[in-house]
Amino acid sequence: MTVIDRVELTGIAAFAGTAHEVGGRLSRAKDQQVVAFMLPHGTVQEREAIAQTVEMLVKLTAGRLISRKREMLESLVNAWMPAIAEPKSTLREAGMIAKARAEVLESTEWLTAVQVAELANLSTINPNAQPTRWKREGRIFSIKPAGSVELFPAYGLDALSDFRPVKELAEVIKILADSKDSWGLAYWFASINSFLGRRRPQDVLSTSPGEVIAAAIDEAEGVMHG
Repeated sequence: MTVIDRVELTGIAAFAGTAHEVGGRLSRAKDQQVVAFMLPHGTVQEREAIAQTVEMLVKLTAGRLISRKREMLESLVNAWMPAIAEPKSTLREAGMIAKARAEVLESTEWLTAVQVAELANLSTINPNAQPTRWKREGRIFSIKPAGSVELFPAYGLDALSDFRPVKELAEVIKILADSKDSWGLAYWFASINSFLGRRRPQDVLSTSPGEVIAAAIDEAEGVMHG
């Protein structure tokens, strides 16, 4: 009698042999699910190769079905779980940031790259090119409110120099670079400054740039020494 070839992994078995040989083994399988293939022709080696291929395919398919069931279960659990509320402190902080940014936007005029290009008589074919270059060189900064385009501060442009960046602004940006990002710079320029006699840096940058640089140094030293 030909020996029945059997491969079993994680409860999955592939049998290869004649119909009589396989049938004898399957009769003891009782209520287990079975899928059978009949080969009208083929050698023993071909039969064994096909049995191994089918066993591997069944194993992969079964594994994928189990994985999909788990994914479906996780999706259902996530859908049914109540959302975890953010801590009050986080919500309060988010509200403060939103309020501060709104006040910054209202404190002065903010210009798009297109508006900057028009004021400075730059090419409007690619209006972002020159303002982006100025920003990369540290000569000006920009902010980008949620849902908006990049905006540049009007006080950062010198009307007497064809609306190029105020020369001293680069020095202020450099001094505060370690402690302030773009929004941090915007907050600082829009805030009342005791070093400037309770004036805002953005209001006196064009008329008293030296004082603004001194105020920036004072701010940086204050941050450094806590």
